[in-house]
Amino acid sequence: MDGRAERGGPGAAERARTVLACAPALDVVVDGPGTDVVAVHAVQLDGTLVLLVPADGSLVCRVAAGPVPCTVHAARVTSVPSPDRVVDRVAVRGLVRLEDDVPAGIDALLTAHPGDPDVVLRPDASALLRVDVRAVAVDGVPISAGEYAAAACDPIAPTGDRLAAHLAAVYSAEVRDLASLLDDATVRAARSVAPIAIDRFGITLQVLSADGFRRARLDFPVAVRSADQLWVAIHALHLRATRLNRS
Repeated sequence: MDGRAERGGPGAAERARTVLACAPALDVVVDGPGTDVVAVHAVQLDGTLVLLVPADGSLVCRVAAGPVPCTVHAARVTSVPSPDRVVDRVAVRGLVRLEDDVPAGIDALLTAHPGDPDVVLRPDASALLRVDVRAVAVDGVPISAGEYAAAACDPIAPTGDRLAAHLAAVYSAEVRDLASLLDDATVRAARSVAPIAIDRFGITLQVLSADGFRRARLDFPVAVRSADQLWVAIHALHLRATRLNRS
């Protein structure tokens, strides 16, 4: 074994939960024209979406008489400059309705926004909605509702995305060293390499060559369980790369 990368990463259900939990906003579409952009949202343990919206907004008007079908779109977007900055796209189909259990909904929102409770406990008139999820797709590929409900958000998100941007800005030489763990053809053709996403299993790199760009993964030796373990895992990868380059 020469220490080179193997393909891996989180499953589609975990990716879906992570995108929905960490997206800065969700686009909610119901029957009729227009899209409602919801910035304050959360994902409950069973995968149900909780939305905080204006009490006099169009979504509240549309669900006043009962649940209505909806589609929710969300994306994970890298802050690192890239020809395609979207890392994952998620689409959810379900029923949106007024939230019956307001205390539970508020608790979910406060948990999702621990550093800024004022965005949840707003002085203006707001309403709580919930989306009961019926179908989920990641990058256009359906996943089962059962897998989605049983999955959890990546515990290092969104710290991993901030760290990817930090590595790209400050540690470009070290990132280039990491690229030596990729296959020989990719290494020879690479003009530039940048980390565009980090999850608990490893790093996703963008590799630019004369033929365009592609994405490649480097798996951590062991999946991390918390953001505190990220630097240790990255250091372990860099140590492997250093040893490989010296051999």
